[in-house]
Amino acid sequence: MSNVVKLRKKVGLTQRQLADLVGVTETTIRNLERRRHGMEQVERVARLCEALECSPRDLMDSDAPAHLPDAIAPHPTEGCNNRIAKNAR
Repeated sequence: MSNVVKLRKKVGLTQRQLADLVGVTETTIRNLERRRHGMEQVERVARLCEALECSPRDLMDSDAPAHLPDAIAPHPTEGCNNRIAKNAR
């Protein structure tokens, strides 16, 4: 069972409810849960955020929709500029 399944069940959502919240199809959620298609992109975003010391939300334009789910939590650092600031010192 993937972490997507565990986390979805922990918050009490069905695949359909999660799909509606995220703005994707139920099939997409099912594929993510079965680690079929899409997990590569999720893993790449996670590695990108780790390297840039930021959250997925930080990667988006400031014009990105404000209604993103709370599951996309901010990274505990000060954002993408944190690493730049550290390196400038």
